[in-house]
Amino acid sequence: GKELDYFWHLALPVTALVIGNFATITLLTKNSFLDEIGKQYVVTARAKGLTERRVLYGHVFRNAMLLVIAGLPAALLGIFFTGSLLIEVI
Repeated sequence: GKELDYFWHLALPVTALVIGNFATITLLTKNSFLDEIGKQYVVTARAKGLTERRVLYGHVFRNAMLLVIAGLPAALLGIFFTGSLLIEVI
């Protein structure tokens, strides 16, 4: 009874935190990919005749994910504390 009530009242704040975190991680990933696509090694890989799929997954994805994974803890910490403060105030 009591536990179910706790979970019921936790649903909305947890959903708000998850949506906020998802948006930030998506933005971080998008910007990382766009930065990597413009680099010289991508142009070189395309000039060598590699398929677009091979260029994106073999080169761009691998290097972009390094930046995302390295920046993720700092981003999540900031998002978590800012988001939880905002949710608690509201």
